[in-house]
Amino acid sequence: FGYRDELRGWDTMKRTYYEMLYSNIYLPFCIQTLKQLLDRERHLVMRRVQPRVRLITKQVLGGAQLTCVATEFYPRHIKLTLLRDSLPVDEDELRGGSVLPNGNGLYQVRKALVVSDEELQRKHNYTCTASHLSLDNHLQVSWRAQFFHSHRIHIISAPVGLMVFAVLLLLCFVFPPLCLPLSVLLCRYPLPWSCISPESSYCGLLGFLYKSVYSYIL
Repeated sequence: FGYRDELRGWDTMKRTYYEMLYSNIYLPFCIQTLKQLLDRERHLVMRRVQPRVRLITKQVLGGAQLTCVATEFYPRHIKLTLLRDSLPVDEDELRGGSVLPNGNGLYQVRKALVVSDEELQRKHNYTCTASHLSLDNHLQVSWRAQFFHSHRIHIISAPVGLMVFAVLLLLCFVFPPLCLPLSVLLCRYPLPWSCISPESSYCGLLGFLYKSVYSYIL
């Protein structure tokens, strides 16, 4: 029994030693270290960085895609809303919305909406708005559909111009006397959908066609 009593006494002394070591050295040291780290990084934790808000448009098959983007903001919480004619777009129509890290301590979020050709023709006004702790008021960026619609007309007109040009070439072959007046007329007054200058190969091709047809006839 004497040996066991000695072991119990030794365990009690050992436990008391570690309790004193923890309470008098380890615990104060950890608390002091955490306070120093918190004071050092306080400006990073408590900072507020304003988001950069953009509304990106992209032409897709059958319409357009609008992407409401907010980047480079802190803290993480933000409210990003896409409006159609001042009314919020239903979340079921949107893709994305998750807040992701930028890799530099800041965050980003984006929401995308696909707009059909029919909707574009209605010329709705779309607005990307962000609400964040760093902002006193909402930050808004707007876009009107008619701009993209006119751009689509410009793109579609290119193949139409090529078709008309092919018809004119055919007329020159069928009716050679029309070739010279057509070449002069088109070079002097270019077609509205033509993005080629009169000094370019556009007029040279008609002139070459005119000479080739008459050389063949004569």
